[in-house]
Amino acid sequence: MIRVACALLVAACGAPSVPSATATMALDTVNGSLYIVITASQSDITSFEDSAVGTTNPPGAYLTVIGGDHHEGDFVCATDAAKNGDTAHMTVYSTLLTTVPASTCAQLKQSIENG
Repeated sequence: MIRVACALLVAACGAPSVPSATATMALDTVNGSLYIVITASQSDITSFEDSAVGTTNPPGAYLTVIGGDHHEGDFVCATDAAKNGDTAHMTVYSTLLTTVPASTCAQLKQSIENG
């Protein structure tokens, strides 16, 4: 699941642009959902939403991207990542039956900054 999230976030980080906007990526499974709330420039959010269209979901999972903050569940972690002069803030929440490690945010940050 994290790989799908990382790929979409890397695709979204482009040229600097303002003002900021927020979107929520929800990855729903039979065991609960993982939510990543992203606040970034409007152009990055639009790019993020566009990159989610046609994404191959992991088996048994369904990916949606919704404008605004629509998370549920427990706070997992938060981080900021910068690329190409733009910064995105990401907060991860989970309703999954399994524990999501706080290192998830470090993975997201590394994927964006090195992607």
